[in-house]
Amino acid sequence: MTKPSTKPLRDPSHDVYRSESHPLDAIFCPRSVAVIGATERAGSVGRSVLWNLLSSPFGGTVYPVALKHSSVLGIKAYPSIASVPETVDLAIIVTPAPGVPDIIDECLGEL
Repeated sequence: MTKPSTKPLRDPSHDVYRSESHPLDAIFCPRSVAVIGATERAGSVGRSVLWNLLSSPFGGTVYPVALKHSSVLGIKAYPSIASVPETVDLAIIVTPAPGVPDIIDECLGEL
């Protein structure tokens, strides 16, 4: 016959330092971000988003994705999300609306 355990059950809600990941970490705490539609054009959304990520204390890797440019703001750019060398946690799409469904399909293909 075995003795019942005297250890109290741990309630995970009291463990504020737990290190398990959360399903929304890729959105709120991404390690890498792709800016699809990044551009050098002053005043554009693609440049503003890229610049804000680069000049903030984000701390992760930022990948500009630009079909027509080999670099954007001095950073190597990739022609598609499939050509980015690592898995991207978050893709920010800043392109004209008609192309967005195809870009989303390409992003989903990389999962």
